[in-house]
Amino acid sequence: MENPLVETVTLLKEGRIVAIKGIGGYHLCCDASNEKAVAELRRRKKRPLRPLAIMVASMSEVEHLAKLNEAECDLLKSPEAPIVVLKKNERYQLAESVAPRMSTIGVMLPYTPLHHLLFTDPELASLVMTSANPSGMPILYKDEEAFRYLEGIADYYLVHNREILHPVDDSVVQFNDGKLDFLRRSRGYVPDPFTTNQDVTGIVTFGGQQKTTFTIGRNEQIFVGPHIGELENIETINHYKQELDHLLKWIDIPKKLAVIDAHPGYHIQKLVKEYPFEEVMEVQHHHAHMAACMEEHQVKGEAYGIILDGTGYGLDGNIWGFEVLYGDALSFKRMAHLHYTPLPGGEKCIREPWRNAVAMLISLLGAEGETLAKTIFTDKKAEIDTLKKMIDRNINTVYAGTCGRLFDAVSALCGVTKISSYVGEAAIQLAELADENNSFEPYLFDFVERDVLTIDFSKMLKEIALEVLAERDVSLISGRFHETVVQATVEVVEKLLVTTSNANKQVVLSGGSFHNRFIRKRLTSELIERGFTVFVPEQVPCNDGGLSYGQLAVAKAKRSALQCV
Repeated sequence: MENPLVETVTLLKEGRIVAIKGIGGYHLCCDASNEKAVAELRRRKKRPLRPLAIMVASMSEVEHLAKLNEAECDLLKSPEAPIVVLKKNERYQLAESVAPRMSTIGVMLPYTPLHHLLFTDPELASLVMTSANPSGMPILYKDEEAFRYLEGIADYYLVHNREILHPVDDSVVQFNDGKLDFLRRSRGYVPDPFTTNQDVTGIVTFGGQQKTTFTIGRNEQIFVGPHIGELENIETINHYKQELDHLLKWIDIPKKLAVIDAHPGYHIQKLVKEYPFEEVMEVQHHHAHMAACMEEHQVKGEAYGIILDGTGYGLDGNIWGFEVLYGDALSFKRMAHLHYTPLPGGEKCIREPWRNAVAMLISLLGAEGETLAKTIFTDKKAEIDTLKKMIDRNINTVYAGTCGRLFDAVSALCGVTKISSYVGEAAIQLAELADENNSFEPYLFDFVERDVLTIDFSKMLKEIALEVLAERDVSLISGRFHETVVQATVEVVEKLLVTTSNANKQVVLSGGSFHNRFIRKRLTSELIERGFTVFVPEQVPCNDGGLSYGQLAVAKAKRSALQCV
């Protein structure tokens, strides 16, 4: 081939799919304006709906696609060159399959000379540029692996002779309520250290199971590792170990204290045993989320922690994820949570949110809930009978009170997402329908006064089910649901403030549900209006990508307390 770059551009314009080797791994690439090419990429990669990132030729091209403010412009043009999630504008005309059913689009500018050369032809202004890895696998960066795994996915390969020693995914960030919000912190930002206020040498934290990272302490520096992904197969686990071993060698610290998530089923529990640490400490999932935000902002004293996410192992053996805590990095008390509901079939309820919706209706509303479930999910009556038996007999059923599962249930009830094709799809698609700039009337909700205050959304779910059957506008239902979550949470904190003696009026918000623009903006605004000081994650992801950072903050506090004894 006389000129591989010219040939590649020609192939892309013809609708071909090309695997392109970059500086951190391979991307799968096609013309973002070619619907047939993008749809074929999705079919081959088995990625039916999850949004695809794009790379565009210039800032002027970005302005043709998305709404931009000065801060977003600066971020796009920064040396880190992350993918920036932007609101689509009225001129947006890319292929529908790039970001279906989404009002946003993930955009990045060329960040290598090779990328710039791909855009020399003015007819090729935007390219899908998505990580070239089979679903669930780490990013591909070795040539022989790319040729093997991408056979049948890529039509052609554009390869250079510079070896990639350590793969790294693109960072993904958005502005949320005017502040940075990292969805993925990786290329461009890792391993630049954070500073802290005491010596953390020898502390290594292993993160969790999803969106996992690790963190290493040296002197008064905290090094958060790159985004690894889901530890669900041997390839990703080996990738995790490779990157951890590399940074441990480079940072060169004694292996004193390892910190892991308290979930007994996480792969981390086995992985940590492969390293010669003097001590291993377990940290509760949501305490780590809370501590991460407190550490980032150097919050002094105790605070309320509102932690909204999908899954976290609770101290009572149930699945937590809609929590109001009070404390600091050293310790916490669980003050309030969402009422537990069953997940018959466990993980299957997460993959198929309609099952979760049915279980919530039956659990919270009894016979009336079963009737509503069969009326809404008319094609699932036999399966609903089976789910009820599983709940009644407690067969293969776990109990959860999480924001993620609540969103899943409402999304399924509304017919938005009944079966998920990627993690978080049901919640993301439901959130797309709620305009954070509009006002909505909340549904009804209750509290159950116990040692730990419990939030009960039974009345809300009944109202939503009846509105769905009445064929009310789904966007209105979504907006009202979002506002209900906000108002219930605010009311909980106000109730707790009355009963907690000498409580500080400062709140930290964390957990993956705070990527939701409506929840983050409205909850922050409502709390500030009531005199609270509110802190949100900005430099560290609020999702599980920030867990390892929070685990180190907890370990640092506990080590300091022991030294003071």
